[in-house]
Order: sequence, then C-alpha cells, then structure tokens
Amino acid sequence: MQDEGFRKERAAVLVISVFMLGAFLISFLLQSLLAKFFGPSATLDAFTVGNSLAYLFINWIAYGAVSIILVPVFTEYRLSRNGQTVEAANTFITLLFLVSLLLTIVCIVAAKPIIAVMGRGFDAETRALAVNLCRMIMPVFPIVSVCGILSGLLRAYERYNITPIARCFELMPVIAALLLLRGPLGIYAVPVGMITGACLSLAIHMYCARGIGLRFRIHLSVQGERTRAMLRIFFYFGLVSMLQHLVFVVDRLVASFLSPGSVSLYHFASRFQMLIVMILPIAVSIPFYTKLNEHLHARDESKVRETIHDGLRLVAVTIIPLFTLLVALRIPVIELWLEYGAFTSVDTKAVATVFLCLAPSFLMEAMAPIAFHIFFSLRDTRVLRVLAVIVGGEVLSNIILDLVLVGPLGLNGIGLATTLVKLPTTFIGWIFIGRCVGGLELRSLTPDVLKILAASLCMVPVVMAVNGYLGGVLGSTAFDRFLRVGILFVVGPSTYIPLCLLFRVREVAGLARVLRGAFSR
Repeated sequence: MQDEGFRKERAAVLVISVFMLGAFLISFLLQSLLAKFFGPSATLDAFTVGNSLAYLFINWIAYGAVSIILVPVFTEYRLSRNGQTVEAANTFITLLFLVSLLLTIVCIVAAKPIIAVMGRGFDAETRALAVNLCRMIMPVFPIVSVCGILSGLLRAYERYNITPIARCFELMPVIAALLLLRGPLGIYAVPVGMITGACLSLAIHMYCARGIGLRFRIHLSVQGERTRAMLRIFFYFGLVSMLQHLVFVVDRLVASFLSPGSVSLYHFASRFQMLIVMILPIAVSIPFYTKLNEHLHARDESKVRETIHDGLRLVAVTIIPLFTLLVALRIPVIELWLEYGAFTSVDTKAVATVFLCLAPSFLMEAMAPIAFHIFFSLRDTRVLRVLAVIVGGEVLSNIILDLVLVGPLGLNGIGLATTLVKLPTTFIGWIFIGRCVGGLELRSLTPDVLKILAASLCMVPVVMAVNGYLGGVLGSTAFDRFLRVGILFVVGPSTYIPLCLLFRVREVAGLARVLRGAFSR
C-alpha cells in the first residue's frame, strides 16, 4: 500500500516539522523583539539591507547547493561506497569552502559600493550603518557553509532532525545578545549574537557527524567526469539561486526610495513566508529528496512519480488550511507578533495589507522546495538551462511590475508584482517537470486538493465567528492577544481535521496513523 510504503518518510516529516516549528517560533520571537525595540525605522531598514548579502549567500551555498548537489552524492556513496564519489565530494567541498571564504572577503572589502546600490534610496547615515552591519555579519557565511556540508552528510544517512535542532540553538544567542547587549551596542548586538549562534550550530553538527565514516581530505582535482558534472550543476544552481534572490534585493531596493521604515514593513510582511514555505514544504522535501534520489539511482520511474505525488499531497494537506487561516486571522496574528513598543497599530495594518498582496505567491512558493529538488535530482544541464530561462523571465517580469506598480500602490504594489509573476511561472515550471519525468498525472491530485480546499474554506466561518466573540470578551494586553490567537489556532485545526475525515482526505488518515504509531511506542 502507498501509505505503508511512505510511513517512514511521513514519520520523518513530522519529526522535522516539530523541530523546524521550534526554530520558526524562536525566529518569530527575534523579529518581535526587533520590532519592539527599533520599530519600522531607518535603523531596522539598515539591518535588513546589511543582512541581505549574508542571507543570499547562505541560502545559495550553505543550504541550497549542499542539499541539491551533495545529498545525492552522499546518498550514492551510502548505497554503493564508490571511491570516485568520495573524490568528487571532497573536491566539491574544498571548492565550496574556498568560494565562501572568497565571497566573504570580497563583500567585507567592497561593502560600501555594494550597499550604495542595494540601499540607493537611503540617506548617508542609514547607508553607513548598513555597511557596518554587512561587514559584521558576513563572517557568519563560511561558518554556516561548513554546517550546511555536515547537514548534507547527515541527511544522506537519514539523520534528518540534527539541522533543525542546531538551527534552534543557532538563533538563541541572537535573542540573548539583543536582550543583554542592546543597551551598549544597539543594533550591533544582533550580528554578535549571529556569529555566536553560528559557532554553536557548527559544534553541534560536528559532534553529530562524527563516526559516519566519510573522511574529508582537501582535494582540488577537476579531472573526473563526476566532479565536472557536479560543478556544472553548481553553476546552474548558483545562476538560478542568484536570479531568485535578485527579486529579494530589487524589492528592498525599490522600497528604500519610499518613506523610512518601508523596507522593514515589507520585510515583516514577507517573513510570513517562513510559516507557509519554510516548515512543512522543506520538512517534506528533506526525506523525500533522499528517497527520490534512491529511486533515480535505481532507475525506477514509477517510484519517482509516486514519491512526487505523495510529497505534493502531504504539502497540500497542511499548507492550504494554514494559508487560509493566516489570511483570515492576519490582523490578530500580526498584533500578537509585532505590536509592541515602537511598533504601532498603524504599522500592523500596513504589514497586514502588504501580506495580503504577497499571500498568493507564498502558496505557490510552498511547492518550490519539491520542484527544485526534482529539477536538480535529474542532473541534466539541458533541464537546468530551461529552469534558468523560466526563473530569469520571472525576475525580469517582477522588476518591470515593481517599477510600474510602486508609484500608484507603494509597498502594496511591490507585493502585488511578486504575486502576479509567481502564479504563471509556477504553472509553467510544473508542466515542464511533468515532461521531464515522463508525466506526473497531476490531474489525479485534483480530487484530494478540492477536498482539502473545501475543508479549509468551511473552517473559515467557524474561526471568524469565534474571533468575533473573543474580540468582545478579551482585552488588548499581550496575554489576551496570546490567548485569543492560541484559541483560534486550536479551533481551526479542530474544525478542519474532522471535515477532512468526513471528506475522506487520505493524507489526514495517514498522518493520524503515523501519530498513533509514534505515541504507542
């Protein structure tokens, strides 16, 4: 049975999701403290732009390239113990670390002209602060790159939960530094905490990776075909990743020409993407990517398609109701998260409106981790060239729409531009994936998706009725806000899950069996 065949992967998804939710909550607490202490201000704008380069490179190399390129290689080594695979991996790891060091040095030395472009609309004082923050944060990049390499090795050996745990410990020193050092250091306390947290994460990864048996040696030979293939894939991944993050940079560049604090407001609205995109879709893609590469290694096309279908269903059953719930409850959620100290109710409404414009793009983005893993699992440069063209077209269209819509709509126009571009490119991307794997039969998923959508929409009136009642009963203190959102996020799933069982959504039944098995041990 399909449910039985993927029971192990579902269990892994649940475990990873729990730890990633913990990291997410710690990250949201950090954002809440930044909003409370600094508000949507020029200082926070400077931090957002100053952190952009490290964020871009960490997602490109430390998280992206390692999982896309090294996980298949480590998985192949685990299955076949091929000496050429080890040699190729050592060469790639050596180059990866050297690239991360080189980029770090370049960004530190050239921070001033780079930030002059990224924060073009800032005044001189804000731009100077962004330059200093950029130089302080960049050393995090090579440290986290090593963490990423060790994470890829652990994932290939099906030790999926180490990285989410390390991520929790990576964020805690940032919060501690902000609370303890904000007085003497101000915003500079954050990069101090980031460097400390990165070192702690590295120690955890190194401890957990010992004893696996894959010994690293410095190796720079690029003569082997396996090594050259990895480097070609790395080039295309870097190109695609750079194009994707160019949207991130351009959106903030355009926002920097608006009033001070606009970059921060847009940043807070986009952080909701973490909840929709960064927990379950990534938790699903981690074990399913390993499984996908095993099936590709065995040349079992039917199992490849089955794995993709199962992953998409598992994402849909959670992401669609979560997306619906966040859209319906965006105001109370943002009030609980951000509305303290320097962050006012006017700022809450501004973030909520931008989030509403961005929200449909988040739903499309939720499928991106699985799609990217499929593209790069195929290891075909012709496929990757087409992917680069699709992403390049998305970026160009986004930039044009940003410039057209920001005038009449302000920040909302930047968010709307992202949504208008993301919808068609996601559709085109999945059509292309279907052709690459011999047909996905996505129509077979339609009944399940419609049932999930119906259950999610039926949940909304119940949640909104309870929200209206609680609004008249509870006050506006932090505890009242927490109690209100907590009750609503209990009422939502409590309504949604029975509806899914009533509509016979099989993924909900499958997850229930996994949970029963986990608690019965």
